[in-house]
Amino acid sequence: MTWRHAPATLVAVAAIEPVPAAQALGGQRASGWAAYVKISLFAFALSGLWNSLNLIVLPARIMDFVPADAKNTYLGALTSAGLLLAVLVQPLAGAASDGSRRRLGRRRPYLLAGGFVAALLVLTLGLAPGLLTLLLAYLGLQLFSNLAQGPYQALIPDLVPGHNRGRASAAKLGAEVIGIIALVPMTGYFIDLYREEGSVTWMWLALGTLAALVAIAAMLTLALVRERVPDTERARPAPLWAMLRQTFAVGWAEHADFKWYIVSRFFIVVAMSSIQAFAYYYLADVVGVDRPARVAGYLSLAGGAMVLALAYPAGRLGDRLGRKRMLYFSGTVGALGVIGLLLSQNAVQVVLSGAVLGGATCIFLVNSWALATDLVPQERAAHYLGLVNLAALGGVVARLWGPAIDFLNARNPGQGYTVLLLGCVVYIVMGTALLGLVRDQKHGGGS
Repeated sequence: MTWRHAPATLVAVAAIEPVPAAQALGGQRASGWAAYVKISLFAFALSGLWNSLNLIVLPARIMDFVPADAKNTYLGALTSAGLLLAVLVQPLAGAASDGSRRRLGRRRPYLLAGGFVAALLVLTLGLAPGLLTLLLAYLGLQLFSNLAQGPYQALIPDLVPGHNRGRASAAKLGAEVIGIIALVPMTGYFIDLYREEGSVTWMWLALGTLAALVAIAAMLTLALVRERVPDTERARPAPLWAMLRQTFAVGWAEHADFKWYIVSRFFIVVAMSSIQAFAYYYLADVVGVDRPARVAGYLSLAGGAMVLALAYPAGRLGDRLGRKRMLYFSGTVGALGVIGLLLSQNAVQVVLSGAVLGGATCIFLVNSWALATDLVPQERAAHYLGLVNLAALGGVVARLWGPAIDFLNARNPGQGYTVLLLGCVVYIVMGTALLGLVRDQKHGGGS
């Protein structure tokens, strides 16, 4: 879900000089594809990690512990709990980093702590002997991953001028898609072998690779993206309850455009998360593929290829024509892609529909994130971009479909998935229509 020639230089990133950081909130800004690639390294690892876990690893591990006719229910419950934690942690970490005055910078200390602990916690998903321990491992991973991600995602508004953020967002999306293309098919291959042979070696290969890449990406980001310590004194940390109130009470009436942006994004996230959450089981139960993890990897590969092809043009067109026009177009294409998935009867048709959805997702993610960086107040960028994660509540709603899918499937096999996909079309239409309440912004660096 995540999303141009620049991302292809990821393999040579160690040879690039560090990004010059802005002093406080002003000073020199980062520009050029080399800078955008370095800022996007951690996004590469996070995207590969979470798409692999949510699409393949967790559905397979759930089936180790629960009856087949309840798998959608348990998968929905486990991932919903994790997303709720993410919604809370990410804006809190972002707000805390906005007020941080550490020698490493405002963002990098959180990346250091959260990134390396998250890498260790990835391995605990394979150690879990039961459903409860799997849940605890997943919650811990959500906690530390979002502790890093909240501050990290403010690097674009910190370092990139407003008129270049469409391109920087395209580079970030490109890195995320490369993470999907590189890691999800590999994870699917290993997990299918784990399910077929029962050997935990394949599980450890999958999880070990994901954990190592998260740690390496965090280390490279710390080495290559530098921040200057602001001259102002470090703010005294507020009590937890006061921080919670300050984090979520941001004057929503005064920021109506930002509010409606989040509501619009929420409905799109419901649709995208619904498809991702239950794709593994849909491929096995409805399409009837023998190796659903591998086909899920191919589905991600097809969508990722479309994103790589379209991300740079989508960012440039968004900069020139306006974010909203591109978002209206992405909603139309996305609805058609879901209908194509609903009508698919074999793996080839699924992959083709996935390519259409990948194109729509690319246009949406590039321009939606660029619109967010236009809307947020520059001096509180990490805080407000963390609040964008409130739209991740759409992922919680998506996973509430689990019991309904199991209930409907028990009465008519496959009916639950049909109702789910039709609901996704409705969500996309609603989210796209709500963009009409968001005023177009000038690309000058925030509201």
